[in-house]
Amino acid sequence: EGGAEEGGGRWWVELRPRVAPSPRTLYQTGQHYAGVHPPLAAAMAGLAGDAAEGVVWDPFCGSGTMLIEAAIARPAAVRTLVGTDVAPAAVSLATANVAEARRRKLLADRVGAVLREVDFREGVERIPELALGGVSLVVSNPPFGQRVKVRDLRALYTDLFAASAAVLRGGGRLVLINPRRVAPEGLAAEALSLESRRTVELGLRRAGSVEVWRRRDRA
Repeated sequence: EGGAEEGGGRWWVELRPRVAPSPRTLYQTGQHYAGVHPPLAAAMAGLAGDAAEGVVWDPFCGSGTMLIEAAIARPAAVRTLVGTDVAPAAVSLATANVAEARRRKLLADRVGAVLREVDFREGVERIPELALGGVSLVVSNPPFGQRVKVRDLRALYTDLFAASAAVLRGGGRLVLINPRRVAPEGLAAEALSLESRRTVELGLRRAGSVEVWRRRDRA
């Protein structure tokens, strides 16, 4: 790609190396219309550090990209992927993508996958793998209230912080995209500490942020 400034005084050339097909799309049989891009999901999994192990939960799993990238990032450490979503089409797509990632040997056979059509708040009570204090990493791209309409966005994020504080083990992490920098409240505010915040351009009217929250050690 190239061009010239007005007046012809300067030329510029931009090179964009690209692998075709992208290895980050090989497992995608399809993508949810509000899904996160695989490179961003991979970067978020990297921010989780050693918390990407044991049980990993995405409360808004969409097409399963976050979960798959977390397992790819830490292939020897992740044991179980748990995904919840209220959209039946999203859960079906996540199931297909996880199966394709397994077929392509991107996921080890020993890595379990539990994908359920359920609101994340109810999932904490219904899914045994989400036992209180038994999850190492919660990683998610929650709705921003644009493509997926949300009646009360702040309440949704507040509930997400509360659910994450409940299920995370001491030292576990919550990595999420937070478009309005909603903060945890009540007991969740006492249980979670902000480790990092990075601004990310999401194509919204305002820049969002990728945040990493650490679960304080349990008594």
